[in-house]
Amino acid sequence: DVINTNLMGVMRMSHEALPKLALTHGNIINIASMFSFFGSPMSPGYTASKTGLVGLTKSLANGWSEHHVRVNAIAPGYIETKLTKALREEDEQREKITERTALKKWGVPDDIAGAAVYLASDRASYTTGTTITVDGGYSIT
Repeated sequence: DVINTNLMGVMRMSHEALPKLALTHGNIINIASMFSFFGSPMSPGYTASKTGLVGLTKSLANGWSEHHVRVNAIAPGYIETKLTKALREEDEQREKITERTALKKWGVPDDIAGAAVYLASDRASYTTGTTITVDGGYSIT
């Protein structure tokens, strides 16, 4: 179910959107995960789906360049959202994550928004097939 939603759903939606994106020279911004780049022992299906999404992003960017459609992705790390509330409320887990993160803090939704605004803008007109990691340095430690 996770692979069907996170990977196949994105692929199906992208193909449905291609005709209109080609008319407007639009772009797609996929949401991957920092787990796209290293395995998560607690959620292998999620990791596989997000790793596949990075590959899909590259493949669509390569194939759709002839239509002047850019395809990129953002790979968030631990972000303060409703979905991470329970994890943040567990002192041991919160501290473990914070300590591993190079910037020693959790991200906020605006951190992801900044990357999305860039990728959607004309300033990214020469950017396609890339994944921007926004994880406070979690994946580099």
